[in-house]
Amino acid sequence: MLLKANFYEDHLSKKPIILELRNSATIYDLKVELQKIVNINADRQEISSMTKQVDNFEKLSALFRRRQLSEDRPDVDDAPDMTLHKSDILICDLNFYNGDEAEYPEYADSQETILDGHSLSSLASTSSAAFGFLKDCLPIVAYEQGSLVTMLGPQLVNFAGSCCKQEPKCEAESEDEDDNFSIDECPDPAKDCCNRGCDRPDNRPAYARILPENRQFCLMITNQDPEAEAADERAIMRHFFNLFENCKVNNLEFSKCTSMAKVCVNLMIACRDDTTADWVTSAVEGVCPPHSCLPFIEFFRLIRASFVLPLIVPEKTLCSIFELLELQNCGLSTDKWAVVERKMLCPSDCDYDEKAVSSLCDNEEIVLYLDADSKELILEQCSQLKYCFWRLRFDFCC
Repeated sequence: MLLKANFYEDHLSKKPIILELRNSATIYDLKVELQKIVNINADRQEISSMTKQVDNFEKLSALFRRRQLSEDRPDVDDAPDMTLHKSDILICDLNFYNGDEAEYPEYADSQETILDGHSLSSLASTSSAAFGFLKDCLPIVAYEQGSLVTMLGPQLVNFAGSCCKQEPKCEAESEDEDDNFSIDECPDPAKDCCNRGCDRPDNRPAYARILPENRQFCLMITNQDPEAEAADERAIMRHFFNLFENCKVNNLEFSKCTSMAKVCVNLMIACRDDTTADWVTSAVEGVCPPHSCLPFIEFFRLIRASFVLPLIVPEKTLCSIFELLELQNCGLSTDKWAVVERKMLCPSDCDYDEKAVSSLCDNEEIVLYLDADSKELILEQCSQLKYCFWRLRFDFCC
């Protein structure tokens, strides 16, 4: 179920936002999602359907059906389906959207624009018409249908197609327009994503959705032109595709979850191995205007550390482990934690007893790079973080 929020007065700086909720969602579920956007506690929000306030436990689907039957709507064409207010202050209008009318979310409070394909499932199959359009826009030869998706990741291919469109638009629209897309079909988190639920918007920075073990391969690209406001994505993509046309390119591996994203004024490209990262770094050197390309760890000046993890559930992902660390340690954010090495402790090692956290399960040493804020918080807790019923000791001298 989709709802569009249009903001009033003090909130006019916020762009209209499309909220996606499950079909069984209640008014209170809607308030919880709105809390992330308007920073008003869900319990203090009031939602009205025309002239009457709506109960927290009323289902949105019931309101939608009443709208279709025109039971609650006055005889005004553009009247909103619902309004959000706090006391007497109107915050926004809320209108139901059907699938044909649906736009894609633009999260105005996010610091980065995520460039994901409109439909990963349809793009992965790459219809002949779509592939033909891409070939007409860009001088690509010698690639069979669908191979670009495999090589680049669906987001990069889709973004390349958007670069071709040169539709005239006014200057004001050009300044305010962002290339925002959303994922119709959530990838398997265990394989490629660090999402915390595909049924709700994830407003964390784009790199937080990359697997911690793959963040080391992410690259941050910055425009070196002092007059430029941000990285020139179109210049970068045009240069990349020129290389694909004229040079032999080995198999490249990009994240299928978030291949490319804006992070403030920078462009992040999420690679999955050293070979791909080296190729992109080399390719960026030929972009005009000139751009710099730094590894994720170097760009954010991350600090090397290590800790030993008790493997209670061996198949548990690092995403889930780091999320639990955040829940048990107030103020901790693992969004930038980049894991570079994992190795099992051997009971025959001379320092095993000193390092091992538990004798009841295997112990794994994690070597990673983390941000200065995380280091400061960990040091304030005697270099330890709570995890389940243990305290994990972090070593910054590794």
